[in-house]
Amino acid sequence: MNKFLIIFATMLFAFVAKGQDVDSVNYPEYVIPDYEQISKDCGGKAGVNYYNKLAKRFAEYDTTLTLRELQAFYYGQAYLDSYDPYVEYEELGEILSILRQETTLSDLKKVIKLADAIILKNPAEPRAYYYKALAQYIANEDYGEAEMHDARDKFNVLVDVLYSTGNGVSVEKAMHVVNVGHEYLILGLNDFNMNMQSLANIDGHSYDVFDLDSNEYNIDKLYFNVDLILGSWGKMFSEDLNPITTIDLELGVKFVLELRNTKSKNSEFVLVSKEKVEGPLFAEKDSLFCEPVAKNQIVGYFCPMYLRRESENIYNCLVFISSNENGRLYYDTYISRTGRKKDFSVTSNVGMFPGAMMNEMWHDEAQYLRISNIRTKE
Repeated sequence: MNKFLIIFATMLFAFVAKGQDVDSVNYPEYVIPDYEQISKDCGGKAGVNYYNKLAKRFAEYDTTLTLRELQAFYYGQAYLDSYDPYVEYEELGEILSILRQETTLSDLKKVIKLADAIILKNPAEPRAYYYKALAQYIANEDYGEAEMHDARDKFNVLVDVLYSTGNGVSVEKAMHVVNVGHEYLILGLNDFNMNMQSLANIDGHSYDVFDLDSNEYNIDKLYFNVDLILGSWGKMFSEDLNPITTIDLELGVKFVLELRNTKSKNSEFVLVSKEKVEGPLFAEKDSLFCEPVAKNQIVGYFCPMYLRRESENIYNCLVFISSNENGRLYYDTYISRTGRKKDFSVTSNVGMFPGAMMNEMWHDEAQYLRISNIRTKE
């Protein structure tokens, strides 16, 4: 019997009502995270020490942690150098593979070990605590293992932190998240099925909006504030943008890079902005580049596209770039078709002239694009 499907609903009975009633989370009103303060506390080298202290207190289940401190623990990860809002944990894939089958006690112990490996990488990852708690629950029910509540309680706390920012039923009550996977976690906890997902920019903030199937709460849409994911708050409150020489981009984004010194063989640049785009788009200059590209900047799209409006041929992914660099621009591009960011293969490009546009396309769907070694001379 597939324990995973049965236990999923049984274990989470306490959460299914939270989509409507924030009182069940013990917070009298929603508290928007103080991102400016969190960025000061958790950003930079000094911030790492502060964040590690919060992580230690959370690991020890310190009940004196305040809501503001718990929010700093969850949302503060966005200001760490290791932050990746689209991170894919290989251990999570292994866990799901195990739990989709008949499980033995040995399997469950492996799930716990894999979950602990994720927690070691990111102690504020709620999905790791969920699967660890699930494995502990099944081990107790089916094999008489000692009942454990540590992972379950920490999972509860992290979900409570999410709900402290809003229940998601409107823009005003949008739930703040730092990882796209946590949006789907909330959908699953409430047994919501999604019809469509879209990105909305409202009053200077970014929201993932999920159109929902009919449900017992009569909720049509669920809103998630994704400012941190798209870098809005990080850019607003950082004192300066960190120069980089290589960037990895996930499928479905528009990006803006600003060049610092293209005379060197491996120029530094900064990521000015990155936002989600829903494809397929039309690869036309007038529709993609409505405004002139700023001096020393590169604007690009990495998403599914039609090359022509009358064409039925959709390229699964295409990078479409315009530059306003004075000289001819060269750079290296790599793609990962597997969805694993470490599996990149080199692609071919011939650079681009000032003010020109370049496109490169692949029929095989690529999940990630890497751009590096930007320069003006070969």
